[in-house]
Amino acid sequence: MGTITIKKIAKLANVSPGTVDRIIHNRGRVSQENIDKVEALIKKHGYVKNIFASNLVLNKKFKFAVVILQ
Repeated sequence: MGTITIKKIAKLANVSPGTVDRIIHNRGRVSQENIDKVEALIKKHGYVKNIFASNLVLNKKFKFAVVILQ
């Protein structure tokens, strides 16, 4: 099936992607029935939050330094 996404979980659970997002990030009011469905699908399909995508949404700038010792 490939990588599971929030949109795919939402479709399988018959809820909106926003509802899945609220459940994953523990925000907003969501019915316990939807929480149970979404959490079961997350566990079944092994959904893992993509931290790189999350950081892009935050629009933060990061600086990386590289030290090369010779």
